[in-house]
Amino acid sequence: MASPANFANKNMVEIIYKEECKEIYGLLFKLQNDLGTNFQEKHYQKAFENLLIKNNIPYKRESPIKVEYADKLLGNFSADFIINDKLLLEFKCAPYISQDHIKQVLRYIQAIKLKIGLIVNFRSYLLKPVRVLNEIKLSRPHITS
Repeated sequence: MASPANFANKNMVEIIYKEECKEIYGLLFKLQNDLGTNFQEKHYQKAFENLLIKNNIPYKRESPIKVEYADKLLGNFSADFIINDKLLLEFKCAPYISQDHIKQVLRYIQAIKLKIGLIVNFRSYLLKPVRVLNEIKLSRPHITS
């Protein structure tokens, strides 16, 4: 019979890029505390970019994402931020985060083969980033918040 400790260890879920996400969450919470919920996406993006520069965090902004099929370019997406070449960050100012927003981020992270994307809705008074995981083997994305 397995001990409770062994059982717990086998069922533990690895949190992808835990420290990186924690650092980004801190900056996002600071940003909303400082600016509130009434600005446009472009204002939050510019302010967040300033925080990334101030904290020496490598990033790409409005990074083009190529969509290809059968070695042909179909078009491009544009991600708000790619942080440390590890995680994608998409800003929203909407009444709520919809399934379409989640599918958008999933398309982005699948196209550039990243493990995780974060969606942040600055219109919400309770800032709660949504994590979208790229699990190609699954029929649906795994979403946590």
